[in-house]
Amino acid sequence: MKQLMKLKEEQEEYIIKAQHEKLVLKQEMENKSKFLEEAQKQLEEVRVNRERMDQDVMLAHRKLQQASTNVKHWNVQMNRLMHPIAPGEKRTMLSSGFCGFQPTLLSRRDSSLKLKQNLEKKKSDPVKNGSKENVNGETEKQLQTPDKDNPSPATLG
Repeated sequence: MKQLMKLKEEQEEYIIKAQHEKLVLKQEMENKSKFLEEAQKQLEEVRVNRERMDQDVMLAHRKLQQASTNVKHWNVQMNRLMHPIAPGEKRTMLSSGFCGFQPTLLSRRDSSLKLKQNLEKKKSDPVKNGSKENVNGETEKQLQTPDKDNPSPATLG
Protein backbone atom coordinates (compact mmCIF):
# COMPACT_ATOMS: atom_id res chain seq x y z
CA MET A 1 0.00 0.00 0.00
CA LYS A 2 2.87 2.33 0.79
CA GLN A 3 4.31 1.57 -2.60
CA LEU A 4 1.04 2.45 -4.25
CA MET A 5 0.88 5.73 -2.36
CA LYS A 6 4.48 6.44 -3.28
CA LEU A 7 3.79 5.56 -6.90
CA LYS A 8 0.70 7.76 -6.88
CA GLU A 9 2.71 10.70 -5.51
CA GLU A 10 5.39 10.19 -8.11
CA GLN A 11 2.74 10.14 -10.81
CA GLU A 12 1.21 13.37 -9.47
CA GLU A 13 4.65 14.99 -9.36
CA TYR A 14 5.31 13.75 -12.86
CA ILE A 15 1.92 15.13 -14.01
CA ILE A 16 2.63 18.50 -12.35
CA LYS A 17 6.11 18.55 -13.87
CA ALA A 18 4.70 17.65 -17.30
CA GLN A 19 2.02 20.34 -16.98
CA HIS A 20 4.68 22.88 -15.99
CA GLU A 21 6.87 21.89 -18.96
CA LYS A 22 3.81 22.05 -21.20
CA LEU A 23 3.02 25.56 -19.91
CA VAL A 24 6.66 26.67 -20.47
CA LEU A 25 6.63 25.24 -23.99
CA LYS A 26 3.30 26.92 -24.69
CA GLN A 27 4.72 30.29 -23.56
CA GLU A 28 7.83 29.75 -25.69
CA MET A 29 5.65 28.89 -28.69
CA GLU A 30 3.56 32.04 -28.11
CA ASN A 31 6.72 34.16 -27.86
CA LYS A 32 8.14 32.58 -31.00
CA SER A 33 4.88 33.07 -32.90
CA LYS A 34 4.78 36.73 -31.79
CA PHE A 35 8.40 37.14 -32.89
CA LEU A 36 7.61 35.44 -36.21
CA GLU A 37 4.59 37.72 -36.78
CA GLU A 38 6.73 40.76 -35.99
CA ALA A 39 9.43 39.56 -38.38
CA GLN A 40 6.80 39.01 -41.08
CA LYS A 41 5.46 42.55 -40.55
CA GLN A 42 8.99 43.96 -40.83
CA LEU A 43 9.61 41.88 -43.94
CA GLU A 44 6.40 43.19 -45.49
CA GLU A 45 7.42 46.77 -44.61
CA VAL A 46 10.80 46.17 -46.24
CA ARG A 47 9.09 44.79 -49.36
CA VAL A 48 6.75 47.81 -49.53
CA ASN A 49 9.66 50.23 -49.01
CA ARG A 50 11.72 48.44 -51.65
CA GLU A 51 8.84 48.59 -54.11
CA ARG A 52 8.40 52.30 -53.38
CA MET A 53 12.13 52.88 -53.82
CA ASP A 54 12.10 50.96 -57.12
CA GLN A 55 9.26 53.19 -58.29
CA ASP A 56 11.21 56.28 -57.19
CA VAL A 57 14.29 55.03 -59.05
CA MET A 58 12.22 54.42 -62.19
CA LEU A 59 10.71 57.91 -61.91
CA ALA A 60 14.16 59.45 -61.42
CA HIS A 61 15.44 57.45 -64.41
CA ARG A 62 12.59 58.75 -66.58
CA LYS A 63 13.28 62.32 -65.41
CA LEU A 64 16.97 61.85 -66.19
CA GLN A 65 16.16 60.58 -69.68
CA GLN A 66 13.83 63.54 -70.25
CA ALA A 67 16.47 65.97 -68.99
CA SER A 68 19.06 64.35 -71.23
CA THR A 69 16.73 64.68 -74.21
CA ASN A 70 16.09 68.32 -73.30
CA VAL A 71 19.83 68.99 -73.09
CA LYS A 72 20.37 67.35 -76.49
CA HIS A 73 17.65 69.52 -78.02
CA TRP A 74 19.10 72.58 -76.31
CA ASN A 75 22.55 71.75 -77.70
CA VAL A 76 21.10 71.39 -81.20
CA GLN A 77 19.40 74.76 -80.87
CA MET A 78 22.58 76.35 -79.50
CA ASN A 79 24.53 74.86 -82.39
CA ARG A 80 22.06 76.34 -84.85
CA LEU A 81 22.29 79.71 -83.13
CA MET A 82 26.07 79.66 -82.99
CA HIS A 83 26.45 78.52 -86.62
CA PRO A 84 23.55 80.04 -88.58
CA ILE A 85 22.98 79.18 -92.23
CA ALA A 86 22.59 81.94 -94.79
CA PRO A 87 19.81 81.55 -97.37
CA GLY A 88 20.85 79.09 -100.08
CA GLU A 89 23.80 77.84 -98.02
CA LYS A 90 24.08 74.15 -97.14
CA ARG A 91 24.82 73.06 -93.59
CA THR A 92 28.14 71.30 -93.26
CA MET A 93 28.17 68.70 -90.54
CA LEU A 94 30.96 69.16 -88.06
CA SER A 95 32.59 65.89 -87.06
CA SER A 96 32.91 66.97 -83.45
CA GLY A 97 29.37 68.31 -83.18
CA PHE A 98 28.43 70.89 -80.62
CA CYS A 99 30.62 70.50 -77.57
CA GLY A 100 28.47 72.47 -75.17
CA PHE A 101 28.22 76.07 -74.09
CA GLN A 102 31.49 77.95 -74.50
CA PRO A 103 31.36 81.54 -73.29
CA THR A 104 34.52 82.43 -75.20
CA LEU A 105 32.89 81.50 -78.51
CA LEU A 106 29.77 83.39 -77.54
CA SER A 107 31.70 86.52 -76.64
CA ARG A 108 33.56 86.43 -79.99
CA ARG A 109 30.41 86.17 -82.06
CA ASP A 110 27.88 88.14 -80.04
CA SER A 111 27.91 91.70 -81.37
CA SER A 112 25.44 92.87 -78.72
CA LEU A 113 27.92 91.77 -76.07
CA LYS A 114 30.68 93.70 -77.84
CA LEU A 115 28.45 96.76 -78.07
CA LYS A 116 27.63 96.54 -74.38
CA GLN A 117 31.29 96.17 -73.47
CA ASN A 118 32.22 99.13 -75.66
CA LEU A 119 29.47 101.26 -74.15
CA GLU A 120 30.68 100.40 -70.67
CA LYS A 121 34.22 101.28 -71.71
CA LYS A 122 33.05 104.62 -73.08
CA LYS A 123 31.14 105.42 -69.92
CA SER A 124 34.22 104.74 -67.83
CA ASP A 125 36.60 106.64 -70.17
CA PRO A 126 36.02 110.31 -71.10
CA VAL A 127 35.73 111.07 -74.81
CA LYS A 128 39.24 110.56 -76.12
CA ASN A 129 39.44 111.40 -79.79
CA GLY A 130 35.90 112.37 -80.67
CA SER A 131 35.07 109.06 -82.33
CA LYS A 132 31.84 107.21 -81.66
CA GLU A 133 30.75 103.64 -82.32
CA ASN A 134 27.58 102.90 -84.23
CA VAL A 135 25.29 99.89 -83.82
CA ASN A 136 27.37 97.71 -86.14
CA GLY A 137 30.47 98.21 -84.01
CA GLU A 138 32.11 100.55 -86.53
CA THR A 139 33.62 103.82 -85.41
CA GLU A 140 32.71 107.12 -86.94
CA LYS A 141 34.35 110.49 -86.42
CA GLN A 142 32.04 112.84 -84.58
CA LEU A 143 31.41 116.10 -86.29
CA GLN A 144 32.55 118.82 -84.02
CA THR A 145 30.20 121.75 -83.77
CA PRO A 146 32.15 124.94 -84.07
CA ASP A 147 32.05 127.26 -81.13
CA LYS A 148 31.21 130.87 -81.90
CA ASP A 149 34.03 132.05 -79.66
CA ASN A 150 36.62 129.53 -80.89
CA PRO A 151 36.23 128.77 -84.62
CA SER A 152 38.28 125.93 -86.04
CA PRO A 153 40.60 126.44 -89.02
CA ALA A 154 38.42 124.22 -91.24
CA THR A 155 35.34 126.40 -90.72
CA LEU A 156 37.18 129.68 -91.30
CA GLY A 157 38.45 129.13 -94.63
